[in-house]
Amino acid sequence: GFNASGLHGDLEQMDRESIIKAYRRGQTKIMVATDVAARGLDVKDVSHVFNYHIPFDPQSYVHRIGRTGRAGKSGQAITLVTTDEFKELQRIQKEVGATMRLATIQDEKDLDDNSREYLANQIREISVHRGATDMLHYMKDMDKKILLEKLMSSLLVQEQSNIGTQIGFDETTVNEMLQGYVREQKATRNNNRKRKRR
Repeated sequence: GFNASGLHGDLEQMDRESIIKAYRRGQTKIMVATDVAARGLDVKDVSHVFNYHIPFDPQSYVHRIGRTGRAGKSGQAITLVTTDEFKELQRIQKEVGATMRLATIQDEKDLDDNSREYLANQIREISVHRGATDMLHYMKDMDKKILLEKLMSSLLVQEQSNIGTQIGFDETTVNEMLQGYVREQKATRNNNRKRKRR
């Protein structure tokens, strides 16, 4: 487990101070805090701030991420968002003027035994396509073992995406969604300008 403590608005002042002191001394390595409880916190050497959800207003976001990287030191603020929160994230980014780098959470591990068995059964049940023999003949210059490994790799990549080894959308899809949002915003602004001219 992790040496963590929680800070929330229902704590007595004495308990709150005890938790903050333990964190400052390094006795607690991780502190989970609500917005209300985090107000007024002044703790040095915070390396990371994780936002589990986007705050309602940009200033709260600035307040949260301001807990890290103080006094010229480096720090990272990581905000976990769903695709439903993109518009809010874009609004905050625009109002705050912050540069945000997109990253997706991926799991590159191999398939577990259950997934491997499932895939093996799927392969056993595949009917041989009538063009398979012609394709094998066409690729006769390739080593059969390498060809088989390449085909198996293709199936594994497809299966990993089917069983959900990646959390959320891949980076390409997310970028396309963000670009779509930007286009939508531009179209809305253009429509509003046209209405004003009338």
